[in-house]
Amino acid sequence: MFYRFKFDGFVAEVLNGAGYVTTEDKLRVWPAGLSRSLIIAGKKAGLNAETAAFQGMMSHYGDMGESELAPAERHNILRVLTSHLTRLA
Repeated sequence: MFYRFKFDGFVAEVLNGAGYVTTEDKLRVWPAGLSRSLIIAGKKAGLNAETAAFQGMMSHYGDMGESELAPAERHNILRVLTSHLTRLA
């Protein structure tokens, strides 16, 4: 359960930084159920929660990702996300 809290905390921190502060905002840009599948994959790969969240968000919002957001919104989220790289090092 601690893994889930760390994972969701990282996602929330990035989305807050990108201006998505309400639960409604976050659910619009982060699909329900996505965290669960990424957490399972992250644990199987032996990743810590924050690294798994980072990789999942990069995959979801990157150029080949499944996100249907406008390019400017995706870019904003990716900008905030990449600002967290030093924290993961």
